[in-house]
Amino acid sequence: MDRPWVRPDHSSERVNAILRLMPEPTSYLEIGLDDGWTFLKVAAASLVGVDPEPRFDQRKLTKNQVVYAEPSDSYFGRHRGSDLFDVVFVDGLHTAEQTLRDIQNAFRLLKPKGVVVIDDVIPSDSISAIPDQAESLRLRRIERLPGSAWHGDVFRVLGSIAECRAWLNWVTIDDRATDDRRNPQTLVWRTEHPRFKPDFLSPESLLPASFDTVFQQGVPDVFRTCSESDALSLLAQRLQAPPHDDLGTTP
Repeated sequence: MDRPWVRPDHSSERVNAILRLMPEPTSYLEIGLDDGWTFLKVAAASLVGVDPEPRFDQRKLTKNQVVYAEPSDSYFGRHRGSDLFDVVFVDGLHTAEQTLRDIQNAFRLLKPKGVVVIDDVIPSDSISAIPDQAESLRLRRIERLPGSAWHGDVFRVLGSIAECRAWLNWVTIDDRATDDRRNPQTLVWRTEHPRFKPDFLSPESLLPASFDTVFQQGVPDVFRTCSESDALSLLAQRLQAPPHDDLGTTP
């Protein structure tokens, strides 16, 4: 069943709000499509989606929408050109290692003032933070916990991002206190530092794998949590700033 046109999607609303800040025409890349809830609602001049097994009717795609049915590593391996995208939404395999690789590759295809949006960065509990989806859902059933939340250990990439604070700025939108339907997401973009290379994002700097260790005192400061409105305001300031500003270089 095709659901994307009838189910509300807060991720696409957020992505569209970011794209409205960008100069036209805008371009968008999404890693991990599932059944298209987000991809098919994004309003960009050109859209590219990547997923090994897209679960929606691709005959409904418009001429400005292209889907590659393949793993993200394969797609990025064939696309190593110049900057292409204003926004890259990373929502693929929910493991820290794969997500970090997707972020690295996203920056290779990102416009100078583009933004990478990372989904599933704050797990709802320790079971949702298990990287293996089948095991996570199995334990959720055993514990008789409601829902089917699964975020994996994507949260660990914040450690690697923080190690690149001279070259990257980031914030994590967390509006759950006012709307628990909105999934927290991290926005990452380049500073004006000229030496940044995506390979600086090292798997050796990932946060600890234990959910309880990382979140025992709540969401750590390294996530730089803020509201969506504050994040959009910060992005707007950045887009209006002259070249070689130092916005966001503080630790």
